[in-house]
Amino acid sequence: MAEDLYLILGSEVLMPVAYREFLRDIMRMRKDRAISIFRPLESFFKLCQTHTYLGKHGIHIKDNPLATEANVLYGLLELIVAIFVVLDSDQRKEIYADGFLNLFPNVLDFFRFYSLLNSIPDIFLDLDLNYINLNDALMHSMNLSGCNLVYTTLQNSKLFGATINGSELQSADFQSAFIVNSTFRLCDLRQANFKHAILYFSDFSKATLEDSDLSFASMREVRLKDTNLTNSVLNSADIIDSDLTNIRLIESNLENAAFHNVNMAFGNLKKARMTNITFADCILNDCYFIDAKLEDANLINSKMIHANFYNANLTNAELINTDMKNAFLRGANLSNANLTNADLTGAYLKDCNLANTNLTNANLANVRGLTEAQINQALISDSTILPTHFE
Repeated sequence: MAEDLYLILGSEVLMPVAYREFLRDIMRMRKDRAISIFRPLESFFKLCQTHTYLGKHGIHIKDNPLATEANVLYGLLELIVAIFVVLDSDQRKEIYADGFLNLFPNVLDFFRFYSLLNSIPDIFLDLDLNYINLNDALMHSMNLSGCNLVYTTLQNSKLFGATINGSELQSADFQSAFIVNSTFRLCDLRQANFKHAILYFSDFSKATLEDSDLSFASMREVRLKDTNLTNSVLNSADIIDSDLTNIRLIESNLENAAFHNVNMAFGNLKKARMTNITFADCILNDCYFIDAKLEDANLINSKMIHANFYNANLTNAELINTDMKNAFLRGANLSNANLTNADLTGAYLKDCNLANTNLTNANLANVRGLTEAQINQALISDSTILPTHFE
């Protein structure tokens, strides 16, 4: 078997990505036969990583024996994954209890595998890593752009300087991963899990993270510009000094999250749940907070120029020293909110609930839609600047 596989796979890469679905179709049609060869292929793959057969079968196929080994490993990985992904969940768990391929059991195994393939100029690196167990793996300066990492588990993995642009990562599991100086631009990360992950100095621009879980994640200088996080979970996440301009967080859960010095201009947070959230020193200009839940929110010192708070619930919110010029607050509930020193110049306040709202030293010059009944409900001071028709 070893000699045959080296002869078939060793001379060149026989499994380019263009044939991947065709290969899987064959495995589906011959599933019973595919299952029967899975274990031998898996065992052979692990032995090839230690170069067990290279001296005997690999040295005569190409001038560079390591190129032969790389071709064999690449082809074997394609075959093994093609078999595994066509199995149903119960069949996968019969092979591995957790339902994931354990082809790289040691922390550095995948790094060594990648380094071997990366050292060969003609090798393809659009790897198929579906259902691969890469928990605890060290992934330093790897370029996995265009790779298929759907359902890959990378819990507690360490990604330093990794490049994974444009890759398929649906349902990938990065729980408690440590990700630094890495890029995930244009990746499909729908339903991915980043719970408790540490994300520093990394770029997720234009990635799709719908229905993903970033609860309790810690982010520093992260770029999430033009990223789609619709219906995602970021409760108790901590985000500092980051670029989130034009982000989509529609109907997402951000309860108890903390944003410090974050630029979220033009973000869409329609119907987002943000009870007890903190936006400290943030730029929230032109954001959509339509129908958002912002009870007990802390937005001290933030800029919300032209922000849309239509029907938003800001009960008990702290809005001290905020810049809300020309904000749209029709139907918003600001009862018991604190807007001390807030600048509401030109804001639209029709049907806004100002019961017990603290407007001490607030600037309401040129506001629109404000009635005397609303003012009478609020708490104002001699230093509160009211529209001229109230003076």
